[in-house]
Amino acid sequence: MNDRELLEQAASVYGLKDAVYHGPIEGCWSEELDDFWNPLTDNGDAFQLAAAIGAEIRTYCVPMYIEDKAYVTVTLQHWNSVTGEIIRLSSSSDFDPGDQLKVVRYVIVKIAAELGERLNAN
Repeated sequence: MNDRELLEQAASVYGLKDAVYHGPIEGCWSEELDDFWNPLTDNGDAFQLAAAIGAEIRTYCVPMYIEDKAYVTVTLQHWNSVTGEIIRLSSSSDFDPGDQLKVVRYVIVKIAAELGERLNAN
């Protein structure tokens, strides 16, 4: 999925039914919020999205003498009230330690978009 598709799916899961994509910097405009919403670039939007979907976020760093990388994993369990199914999703990424927040935001949006696809498929 590209950024537009990720944001549109994530906005749907977040409950922003009126979100309209405006570009990679602005993200989606929401009349309901009377503001732009972009969890790919805004820590607050990403945190609110993670809380709304019940995401569990884990980050950890590998000591520099072994490997100068850090990792993030986002998992969630969501009960689909329509089908009665429990949806379990997990997404991970590695990153250079200086890019931690950017990667955490991306993985949150990615898993929210995956949840949106699963919910909209039913």
